[in-house]
Amino acid sequence: MVMKVASVYFNFANKGGAQKMALDLARLLCDDSDALPVMLTSTPLDRIDPDLRKKANFMTLTLRNLRRLSREGYVVLSHDRRSTTRIMLWHKLQLLKIKVVHVAHNVFNNLRFATILPRHVVAISTAVRDNLIGYFKLAPERITLIYNGLADLGRCGINNRKDIHIVLAGRICSVKRQVEIARALAGRIPEGVSLCFAGTGEQADLLAEVVAAEPRMSYAGHLDMSRHIADFDYVLLFSEKEGLPLTLIEACMAGKPMITNDIRGALDINIAGETGFVCHDFDGLARLFDRLPEPCSENYKCLSDNARCRYEECFSVDRMTAQYRSLLEKVVCDK
Repeated sequence: MVMKVASVYFNFANKGGAQKMALDLARLLCDDSDALPVMLTSTPLDRIDPDLRKKANFMTLTLRNLRRLSREGYVVLSHDRRSTTRIMLWHKLQLLKIKVVHVAHNVFNNLRFATILPRHVVAISTAVRDNLIGYFKLAPERITLIYNGLADLGRCGINNRKDIHIVLAGRICSVKRQVEIARALAGRIPEGVSLCFAGTGEQADLLAEVVAAEPRMSYAGHLDMSRHIADFDYVLLFSEKEGLPLTLIEACMAGKPMITNDIRGALDINIAGETGFVCHDFDGLARLFDRLPEPCSENYKCLSDNARCRYEECFSVDRMTAQYRSLLEKVVCDK
């Protein structure tokens, strides 16, 4: 079945994991390989990041544009609550008739009564699914669980060494807790282990200041992890909350064992003792650093193999695309 899919995401003024995921999925679902996918946004078109502007046919999210897309037979795939609610409100006011699928990317505990969701909703993790059922009171049959997938860039080789290099990559902000982690691990990282923070964000200057006093920590600023993940042995993520972190999917794809806390979004990817390690708190994290398997060990190779298998079984881009196509075909055929 040939489908026309118009995607929606409110903020393209900067680049991040959510923007990348929305654009990549839009491209994968575009049946015309020679055309750019349609992307509606609330970001003024002249403020869209120049690198992102090349990847889609951007339109402003307006009633007029949606009506035109409806006449042309498009179905809408919306990636944020505000935009979805706006579209559904136009529906309820009978100003618009277009089929909509909402993709829920994170756990929320606010604005329940100000959120309007369509009949079909995608949850990208079990934590997000449970939030939709428990907080937003959606019936389970309205929800389809589809894990985010990434194009396979190949597995990295194992670094045959005893020294252990760990990376925490992501936006430098309070939710990702990099500053908290650096302070909690100050003076507690053992010899032969190093921790590198990578990324940019509102707490970058503060993180750089904290890390500067620690000989076994470093701050690299922005790193293209597709190119640099091979330099590291473990991928660390210890966020306050996550939907389904792309950083960990990239780690699995590369065959890099993971170190995470026990938040639900991370546990959808990292299986304790199989693909990496799970710690409850910072003290547990510090203790783990003393007993991490060295990259040259058989234990490490086993973790690496399992991480790669986890990617192939759950997070391949082909698997994700097939699941979205199946759902969208069902939506198009719905009366």
